[in-house]
Amino acid sequence: MFTHRHYPSRIRGGHTYVEVRADDEPVRSRGDGFNFLLALGDSFARNPDDEAYYGKEELKPLYEHFDDLNEGGVIVYDEGLLDEADVTETDLQAEADENGWHVYPMDLRGIAREHGREVMRNTAGVGATAAVLDIDTGYFEELIRDAMSEEVAEANVETLEAGYEAAREFEFTHDLRAPEGSHDTEQALMGGSAAIAYGALDAGCRFISGYPMTPWTDAFTIMSQNLPQFGGISEQVEDEIAAASLAIGASHAGVKAMSGSSGGGFALMSEPLGLAEMTETPVVLLEAMRAGPSTGMPTKPEQADLEHVLYTSQGDSCRVVFAPANVREAYEQTRKAFELAYDYHLPAIVLYDQKLGGEMRSVPAEFFDREPDPDPGAVLTEDEIAEAAHDNSGKFKRYAFEGGENGVNPRSIPGQEGGRFLATGNESQEVGHITEDPDHRTMQMNRRMAKLDHIREELDDRERSHQTYHGPADAEHGILVWGRRRRSSAGSSRRSWAALAPG
Repeated sequence: MFTHRHYPSRIRGGHTYVEVRADDEPVRSRGDGFNFLLALGDSFARNPDDEAYYGKEELKPLYEHFDDLNEGGVIVYDEGLLDEADVTETDLQAEADENGWHVYPMDLRGIAREHGREVMRNTAGVGATAAVLDIDTGYFEELIRDAMSEEVAEANVETLEAGYEAAREFEFTHDLRAPEGSHDTEQALMGGSAAIAYGALDAGCRFISGYPMTPWTDAFTIMSQNLPQFGGISEQVEDEIAAASLAIGASHAGVKAMSGSSGGGFALMSEPLGLAEMTETPVVLLEAMRAGPSTGMPTKPEQADLEHVLYTSQGDSCRVVFAPANVREAYEQTRKAFELAYDYHLPAIVLYDQKLGGEMRSVPAEFFDREPDPDPGAVLTEDEIAEAAHDNSGKFKRYAFEGGENGVNPRSIPGQEGGRFLATGNESQEVGHITEDPDHRTMQMNRRMAKLDHIREELDDRERSHQTYHGPADAEHGILVWGRRRRSSAGSSRRSWAALAPG
């Protein structure tokens, strides 16, 4: 199972839809077209003057998909909302005749009003879809009862069944059926935002701060909903500068913390990001890419922010960036981001986009059966602090020039006896006092940047690389991609191999 969400960037709303691709074999990306269209129409009131800019939006769920509906495809549309004159404007009949489409108009609006409320016409549409594709409605009824209160669920189940029975009155002229199959293990249907959130929770994250911004809001919301169950805290603040700064402060105080944003929101985090690097405060940040620059297209993906997250904030960067390509990698690499951030005392960034965040796909549930990791990383106990180096005033040498193992100086947590030091955005001496001494600067920069060499060694020593390879190992040419684009590139490559294969 693989899904794709589309929704407009305008607060006023507009044409919104979900694609569902299902097969009895693994599905890794969207298809080139689709076979079934359920067009509910747009029931929101519109200003007629807007049609000059956006077209007749109540008809878009129908006509905007004509180019992508395969030959012999099936259409179910809500004739209770889209009257005959409106449908005639779309040239539906001519298109259907040319492409061999099978069209079933239904009064979904009337069914919903009769058995519940008009807002339930999507449930009536699901019932009609089940009838047309020969799907057991029991699956949908179970989902409805799990997600809704008893009263609301009953009305929706009645609407579902009514939509199913109404569709069964047609004499079907198509042979399209939903694919059937089974799995050896239980499957979870999950998107990248959920995988990132669950990876963070399993990594021990107990604090998140943020400001809502599409499409990062999904991960922020999931974390906010789940953190209280683990004794964690979620804070929505006034802007992204405050969000990143608050997460850094929480981490400084000893909790595993995370923040994030998208586009211009992440740009505002440049200064706190540099502060985390200079103070060597671990933190994990999410950057959910969207089309830019500036406000750009908030709900559309664009893989254009790699260099931005690598180098934003002035001066040399000391950070690690992960760019997962699928749900599994989103979970695993988020956990790895926390591990490296807290072991090496630097920011780690998880870079993804709206497609990975919002698209849902089937993943074996057992994949997520991992032990949680509450380890705070390179942190000293009070006994270890007592044995550590201090200056003449008793301050802990948090930023000792020589560095500890892997270039990391284990830190103390505020409140620990003997662990007092200064943390500042300025270059510092060993206990945190400001310095402009060239020798001090050189030693501190060399020590901080050496962490990246040790991280590279650690990643290279893994039994399984974060890099994924597709195709024959002896190929003369290769395609190098990063992030979510790997899936579509792999699919295209497989087609090419099949086309070029001898015979």
